[in-house]
Amino acid sequence: MDKDVIRKEKLYLRNQLTSLQVQAYSEQICKSVACYIKGSVGLYKSIRNEVIVDALACYADVAAYPKTLDEETIAFYETNIATNWKKGSFGVLEPLSEHIVQPVDFDVIIVPLVAFDIKGNRLGYGKGYYDRYLKHTHALRIGVGYECQKVDTLITESHDFPLDMIVSEQKIYDFRK
Repeated sequence: MDKDVIRKEKLYLRNQLTSLQVQAYSEQICKSVACYIKGSVGLYKSIRNEVIVDALACYADVAAYPKTLDEETIAFYETNIATNWKKGSFGVLEPLSEHIVQPVDFDVIIVPLVAFDIKGNRLGYGKGYYDRYLKHTHALRIGVGYECQKVDTLITESHDFPLDMIVSEQKIYDFRK
């Protein structure tokens, strides 16, 4: 199936989740992911019913969140309890921080997704920010999403970067060998 068709269908299904479901599923997912969190961790601020992962910051020695630098690039910036935030590209909250965390310094990166398959492939919003970023890190790459976002198979392209794990409210998919 075409990526745009899958994206539209899975975004529709995700948007049908109630705020109570998003909260409950997010708590379950974070509970499952917490044991993998260590050292420097890349997180994200959720939008449009994405899994809420802010609770994972308390398990990290360093919690960093992305900023969009230009039309192709994101960078992650260290945050703490005193960090101020502003809406950036796509309406996503971005940290007002100057302390960049280099890709090679991450232990774990939590990755949002629109759809995923049972081989570790993810479908995002189509801009490729995470695919470009993930190829520069050796961190454990954990995608988080809901079971309603799962598909049997995603058609991948050379620039698509697979994940090591995907965690839903029902299951942990571990693709590490």
